[in-house]
Amino acid sequence: MPKLIVEYLIMLRIKGNFCNNTDSFNKLLETNSLISIKKDKLFFNKKEFSYWNFTSEVKDKDQRYFKIKLEGQEESIIPQFLELLKIIREQTFRADGNINILWDDISNYYSTKAYPEINKIENLMRKLLTTFMLTNIGINWSNETLPTEVKSSLKLKNKKDNSNTNLLHETDFIQLADFLFKPYQTQDISNLYKQLKNCKDISELDLNNLKEFIPRSNWERYFKTFVNFENELLNKKWSKLYELRCIIAHNNFLSHFEYEETIALINELTPRIYEAIDSIDKIIVPTEEKDQVIENVVTSIDDNSKEFLSKWREVNKFIQQLYVDKIGPLDTANNISNMIVSLVEKSTLKQDFLDDIEPIGIFRDKLVKLEYKVDVNEVILMTKMLQDFYSKYYTQITFQKEKTPIIAV
Repeated sequence: MPKLIVEYLIMLRIKGNFCNNTDSFNKLLETNSLISIKKDKLFFNKKEFSYWNFTSEVKDKDQRYFKIKLEGQEESIIPQFLELLKIIREQTFRADGNINILWDDISNYYSTKAYPEINKIENLMRKLLTTFMLTNIGINWSNETLPTEVKSSLKLKNKKDNSNTNLLHETDFIQLADFLFKPYQTQDISNLYKQLKNCKDISELDLNNLKEFIPRSNWERYFKTFVNFENELLNKKWSKLYELRCIIAHNNFLSHFEYEETIALINELTPRIYEAIDSIDKIIVPTEEKDQVIENVVTSIDDNSKEFLSKWREVNKFIQQLYVDKIGPLDTANNISNMIVSLVEKSTLKQDFLDDIEPIGIFRDKLVKLEYKVDVNEVILMTKMLQDFYSKYYTQITFQKEKTPIIAV
């Protein structure tokens, strides 16, 4: 192992003759009986360190600085090195000094040791999410939600633009946790208001149905039954691990304590993720929930996508309402594709409606297929197109007379 070097720049206010040269600063350190300094050697608790010290005044300031450099020869000296550095910091603070770290090979040592473990658990989480999505939702996640014309157009586009990029492998560490731990609703809250408004007696309400309005995370919905670990606690620990990961990723100084905390968190979380992976074959995602799961993973990755998909749900909702008003009750076979086709066949919707929604549907399908990387500017542009589409047709649907076909303007 190469030598371990630590360099500090210590700032002190000038107070007469106090610590006004390197010898007096060395004597400050030697007030701790475990430290002795002889020329370029510092001895601490029977361990020898190479030592260098330089001082000068800060120009035009009533301040003095000391640049000190300590060098250990081997890995086994790290525990004593850390104890020595702690004493140096304590002595400096007692002298009302300020320490700035210029170089810290011990921190680099711990960062280097911690990074492979961070990388391993991060990829383990990606393995969990990828396996869950593919085995429960399938490779063509959204094929059942789009009109036939849209799917045909998308197939042509995919042949031209297939980057084979799995976005789960480009997703930020903390966003991976959002997919598992961030609560979301599957029921439109307006439906709850309708139920309460129309209810004349408490017995008319279904408790299980009401609970569906409570936001729940994917962990609570699909994994909690098989992995005995609370959503909030797991999320808290993953978030803390993310903070520690950022220290390493941004080349900040990682302390011995932070290294131990990192390894402890990884050792605690890793078995839980393995348990979750092992439980995937037992998990059944109901058909009516699959679309929401897809959108949840996308919105966890990107806020712009979240805005687009939120507006898409509004479009889906008003198509559903139009279908109920004009044709009849919904059932499991009534996906958006079937509803639009039926409404066109009944002359409730014109072909213009389908033509206008087609490019938006193509983009929506591309967005929720995580193997495609979508440019943020395209998301913003398509969100604007979707908003315009919604405003145009929602207004027409709302104010047209009953049974009057929609005519695109």
